[in-house]
Amino acid sequence: MQILLVENKQLYADYLTGTIQSVDPKATIDLVESIAELKEIEDITDYEYAIVDTGLVDRSALEAIRYLLNEEKSPEVIALADIADPSLISDTFKYQIMAYVTNNDPIEIFRNSIEKCIKGDRQHTRKTRKTMRKWVQHNVDEVSQVEVSKREREILKMICQEKTSVEIAEELFISEHTVLTHRKNLLKKVGAKNTVGLVKYAIAHKLLSL
Repeated sequence: MQILLVENKQLYADYLTGTIQSVDPKATIDLVESIAELKEIEDITDYEYAIVDTGLVDRSALEAIRYLLNEEKSPEVIALADIADPSLISDTFKYQIMAYVTNNDPIEIFRNSIEKCIKGDRQHTRKTRKTMRKWVQHNVDEVSQVEVSKREREILKMICQEKTSVEIAEELFISEHTVLTHRKNLLKKVGAKNTVGLVKYAIAHKLLSL
């Protein structure tokens, strides 16, 4: 079995690789970290499954999913649902994704879900799509009402990941001064006094998956 991982967080990629190999020790697993690397693969049809993290740092998950499913004999796509951003998951419903696996499930539940997906359990995959759609419908409105911009949400999530202003600036291709301005605006908007307050706000409004 050949499986493609579209994941740009190395620790998570290692965890996924170990999980898959515990299910099928003979599985061949290839990793790409960006849409550019994905497009360099000569023959996507070599893969039976493609696991795409919807929480890719560069927000290219939808483009990656579209690219994979445009192939004549595309692999089955399993989306790792980043529950910090239900609006993004909602956008994936228009594509024929095989299943959704939430990235905050307990280890054993996560492993069992991955196992059922790569063994072709259609009943399970229908269940995951139904469950995820129901969850999104319940939560997407709440997130969309948060009075912060898309850029501020990105910065907020990175702050929660303990990234410095310099690291955030480099990753988003903006100046450190701009990052500090966004942080100041976030503190004012959410009524927080410090970074701890921002983290609490992110958790309360489901902008951060633990």
